[in-house]
Amino acid sequence: MRYARDAGRVCPNLSNFASDSCCAIASASFTSAVSCWPSSAAPRKNASAWRATGAELRLERARQDAQQQLVQEQLWSSSNVLRAQARSEDEERRREAAVKERLRQLKLEAARERLQDTLSPLEEGARSSTRRCRGGGRHP
Repeated sequence: MRYARDAGRVCPNLSNFASDSCCAIASASFTSAVSCWPSSAAPRKNASAWRATGAELRLERARQDAQQQLVQEQLWSSSNVLRAQARSEDEERRREAAVKERLRQLKLEAARERLQDTLSPLEEGARSSTRRCRGGGRHP
């Protein structure tokens, strides 16, 4: 129970918590963190040290918060950049697909026109042959 006795000396309010045998180990590690806490039994000279330590802790916490916020902002910014890149790549792919489809349609139209140009004389010849054949078998 040495840990509980030490914890009670550092912070009298902790003595009940530290007196449990199951909490003795936890109080040992907790004692170092709690040693800067003010207690009614602490001498006046430790109060200024506690204030300094408290200020250091607040400064460290503020620094950590600022660093965490900076990291979050960087992540947010990076994810926005990646989303914008993905959107532009998708848009580019859609444009390429539209151009390819339009080119395919133009090629089909051109092929139909060429086919029509090729078939027109043949169709005309076939019609005139049919007319001649139906005209009683006369040939000019």
